[in-house]
Amino acid sequence: MMGLTYSLVLWAFALASQVSYVVALRQLSIPLGVLLGVWWLGESHRGGKLPGVALILSGLTLVALAG
Repeated sequence: MMGLTYSLVLWAFALASQVSYVVALRQLSIPLGVLLGVWWLGESHRGGKLPGVALILSGLTLVALAG
């Protein structure tokens, strides 16, 4: 699956006029994975997970607003 997703990202890079949106959308999988892990798998949300997710989401927001 990693090879397929990497190929999709490269294809999106070739088609996109603004590559920063492709990178931002790709990085959105990290907070979604953390939130699904906490919600669905019952993982702990203590420690650095939530501050890390907040930092990633703020960076994604800045990319979206700057574009």
